[in-house]
Amino acid sequence: MLKRVGHPVDEKGAAVAIKDATFPVPFAPGLEFNSPVHGNWNIAHTGMLMPEARQIYVCADNCMRGVVLTAAEMNAADRFSFVIVKEENLLNGNLEDITIEGVTDVLNKLEEKPKAVLLFTVCLHHFLGCDLERVYQELEERFPKITFIRCYMDPIMQKHGPTPDQKLRKAIYEPLPKRKADEKAVSFLGSDFVLEKNADLKRIVRAHQEIFRELPGCKSWEDYLALSEGKLFISSYPPSKYGAEALSERLKRPYLYLPGSFDYEEITAQLGCARLSFAGEEQLASLLHLTPGSATIFGLQYDTENRVQLVVDRDLLDEAYFGCHPCINTSTIRLKTSDVFDRLTHALHHDYTLVTLKGE
Repeated sequence: MLKRVGHPVDEKGAAVAIKDATFPVPFAPGLEFNSPVHGNWNIAHTGMLMPEARQIYVCADNCMRGVVLTAAEMNAADRFSFVIVKEENLLNGNLEDITIEGVTDVLNKLEEKPKAVLLFTVCLHHFLGCDLERVYQELEERFPKITFIRCYMDPIMQKHGPTPDQKLRKAIYEPLPKRKADEKAVSFLGSDFVLEKNADLKRIVRAHQEIFRELPGCKSWEDYLALSEGKLFISSYPPSKYGAEALSERLKRPYLYLPGSFDYEEITAQLGCARLSFAGEEQLASLLHLTPGSATIFGLQYDTENRVQLVVDRDLLDEAYFGCHPCINTSTIRLKTSDVFDRLTHALHHDYTLVTLKGE
């Protein structure tokens, strides 16, 4: 059964049998953070990467649907709490008190306190000019042994500056302390999953008898803190670059950004063109209505004059599924590869050119 989350409601209509649910939106649409195509990875997944930490969301109950289901999906409901904001709280102008007392109540009821709390505030806090400095100061005074991490579940912040995903990936590394660098340790930042044992990066580091640390592999709070001991910080996932650069600057450590790479000459030779370069921000916006870091095949819907050529790595067609952004890099959706290149490209009125990439 799918049940509504929040304050008690009339049982009539409060539960929907799976067989009667309207896929993929069994709940009535309304104001929410997760778009209908937010995909299978969201801010709750990212926050759960921190060991011995707890996520607390302060928001209206309708905004809780996606993150509540994510916590349940991950079997991590014991690391997840929420404080529901009601209409009278907005009218009374006491959102600071609701946030402080709500979080305090959650923590006081826990037999074992977390090492850290990822406190997610929402658009209501910004619309009403909530004094977040006061909120965090009060909570830090009440719970001095807990690290409070400033997180946001705020759709109004998606269009300008760093995205919520970038902000979260920066925030989860801010508690790392200044420690002496371990000359035999490298820290890999921003990944969502533990790298495979035979991954090139991990293999190269260990070939030099060095320690390879990554957040998804941390089992304890001390494991997490040890990430700050890396003599070198590395990231490869684009949304993590913003936070990794900030951490590198704060801890005065060298940093490498190593995204998946290839030789441009491989592509230019097959396309018969002289050179390739990254499109500028203005070109992305005018041709595909996209921002840097959010390039996606769906942007081709705006290229009505077919000024953009679609080039596809031949090996990609061998994959069962294709993942991409829905025109914003805070979300990812998964499609059947055959549907993308047999049906979607036709609907977008774009043919594609296959290239073979050997890599470096």
